Amino acid sequence: MFNPAVEVEKFSKLGTQDLQNNHPERALESFKYAFKCSKELVDDGYTERACAFNLGAVYIALGNGKKGIEILNKALPPNNTREGRSNGDLFFNLGLGHETMGNSEEAVRNYKKALEEYKVERDNVQMEAETLEKLGQLYLKTKNKFAMDTFDQLAQTYEILNKPSKQLWALTEKTNQQFTNGLLEEAENSAEECLKLAEKCEPSVNIGRFYFFAEKSLINILHDKLF
Repeated sequence: MFNPAVEVEKFSKLGTQDLQNNHPERALESFKYAFKCSKELVDDGYTERACAFNLGAVYIALGNGKKGIEILNKALPPNNTREGRSNGDLFFNLGLGHETMGNSEEAVRNYKKALEEYKVERDNVQMEAETLEKLGQLYLKTKNKFAMDTFDQLAQTYEILNKPSKQLWALTEKTNQQFTNGLLEEAENSAEECLKLAEKCEPSVNIGRFYFFAEKSLINILHDKLF
C-alpha cells in the first residue's frame, strides 16, 4: 500500500546517500520522487518545502540554475518565517542559482539574506565565510563600493576560523580596494598587516599576485620574501 510519508523518507535518504557518494544525477531522481510524494501529504507544508529544497539544490549543483530557482522558490516558508536553525542554506542556494544565471543583482540580494541567517545561527562561521567570499567576488566583478568592507569582514571571519592563508587573501583584496579608492594610508597599513600575516602562512602557500604599490614598496618586499 502506497504511503507517501514512508516514500518521502526512503527516497530522501537515498538521495542524500547518492550525494555523499558523488552521484548527483541519481540523487536528482530520488529527490524528484520524494518531492512528488510530499505533495500527497495532508497539511504538511514543512516536509514539502524540505523536499523542494533538496531537489532545487541538486538542480543548481548540476548547473541548471533556472530549474533550481523555480523549485527553491517553492521551499520558501510562508510569511518570511524561519524554519529550522535558519534559512541560510536556502538563500545561499538561491544566490548560487542566480549567479549561475548571470543575475548578479539577485545573487547579491540572496547572499546578503543568507549571511543574515547564518549570523542568527551564531556558530556557522564557515558558511558566513563562504557567503562573504561569494559577495566579495561579485562586488569585485561589478565594481561595487562594498567590496572593501566585505573583504574586511571576510578577513576577520577567516581569523576566527584560524585560516591564515585565506585571511591573507581577503586582507590583500581589502588592500587592493583601499588603494583603488585612493585610501593610500589605509592601504599601506593593511599591506603591513599582510606582511605580518604572511609569516604565519606555510612556505608553500601561493598568496597570489598583489596589485598594490606604495612608497615603501611593501608589496614588493612581501613578494621577494615569499618567492
